[in-house]
Amino acid sequence: MAKDKILKQKVYHNGTSMVVLNMDDKHAVPDHLRQTFIDEGVIEGKTSDELAREAAAAAADAEDDDDAPLFTAKHTGFGVFEISGPGLEEPEVVAEKGKKAAQARVAELTEAYKAKQAADNGGGGAPI
Repeated sequence: MAKDKILKQKVYHNGTSMVVLNMDDKHAVPDHLRQTFIDEGVIEGKTSDELAREAAAAAADAEDDDDAPLFTAKHTGFGVFEISGPGLEEPEVVAEKGKKAAQARVAELTEAYKAKQAADNGGGGAPI
C-alpha cells in the first residue's frame, strides 16, 4: 500500500478500530477502499465515472478497427453463395464445394483488396 495525500478529512473503520484521516496528512489507504476514497474525493485518482468513460471510449475505438468484414458471402440456396464487397460491381457467385469454398474466396478477396489499398497508399498503412 502506497501512502496517499489526504485531500479532505475522512473517518473509516479498518476492521479493528476507527481511523481518522486528517487533511494534508499522508496515509496508507487499504486497496479495497482505494476506489471508494477516490470517488469521495478523499485522495487523488480517477473516479469510477472517468474509468467507465475511458473504458467505453476504448471499446468504441476497438469497434472502429478493421474487425468489420470487407466482403460478405450470402447463401442463395443449394450450396451456392454470392460474395459482395468493394471493387465487385456484381456479386461473385461461388457454386463449388459450398460454404468452405465461399469462405476461402472471401479470405482471398480480402487479402487482395488490402494489398491493393496498401499499394495505392504508397505501400504502408490504412487508407486515410
